[in-house]
Amino acid sequence: MNEPTIPPQFLALIRGFYENLQESLPESLDAMGIEIELEGTTVRIYPHPENDDLVIIDISVMVLDPDDEELKPGRWLAIHELNAATRFTTGWWIVVDSGELLMTRTLPLSQISPEELDSLVVDGLERSESLKKGFSLLGDIETPIQFEDANTEDSNSSMPNSPNFA
Repeated sequence: MNEPTIPPQFLALIRGFYENLQESLPESLDAMGIEIELEGTTVRIYPHPENDDLVIIDISVMVLDPDDEELKPGRWLAIHELNAATRFTTGWWIVVDSGELLMTRTLPLSQISPEELDSLVVDGLERSESLKKGFSLLGDIETPIQFEDANTEDSNSSMPNSPNFA
């Protein structure tokens, strides 16, 4: 059985990214991509498993404890609303994978340079930190999030089913 090979475009992107970081390319680089700690946060950059023309950036927000009683449904509903509100503007998605809350983004390799990758990682790190703080604050909310029907006259929301924190 042959081991998967590293797509050449992906390898060029990662080489340039490490040059910009002024770091040596890891010897363990393989088709699974890279995992690097930046600003105390785990960043994974890897080729899409089914399409060599795409690259995925995952930024760890936090590991979730499934026994934590603070992981109430209201938090998840707020995360889904945030995903819906930002899906057309940021390109980032919030997902849970194997018990880890992640910011993730998928991009065409042909449309990203090492400098742009660096900027995207910085943007993702900032968003990850904001999400971590916001997720923690959601646990402090005593009142459940109220959703308004966009079809009612007293709705002050421009988006259907947007949370009303007032």
